[in-house]
Amino acid sequence: MKRAVVDGRHVHLEVQGTIEPPPRELAPAGRHPGTVLAGRVARHAARSGALWGLIFGFFIVVQTHAYISTYKTQASRDQLARAYGSNMAMNALLGSERAVNTVAGWTGPTWDTPRW
Repeated sequence: MKRAVVDGRHVHLEVQGTIEPPPRELAPAGRHPGTVLAGRVARHAARSGALWGLIFGFFIVVQTHAYISTYKTQASRDQLARAYGSNMAMNALLGSERAVNTVAGWTGPTWDTPRW
């Protein structure tokens, strides 16, 4: 217990009890210090990954809706496949034909299919 005594112009501090010295080694506050940075990076990566997952998921939903509303019949989808298959410029830009007469073929991944 600390108590201040004022005596004129001087202040005397009287301490009652014992004061323990600080520990020689500091203990981590509940976490292993080596995992603090890894945890922060993991949280940031998970947040970014979830955001990009939502963006790509939204893109796939929009592409599917556009394909279904534009090509309502199987005949129109087959006509698209024939036109797309013979167009060398589209094949060079987007990759070779990959079952574009189905919804899954149209919305499937296109970034790994370019073949010149």
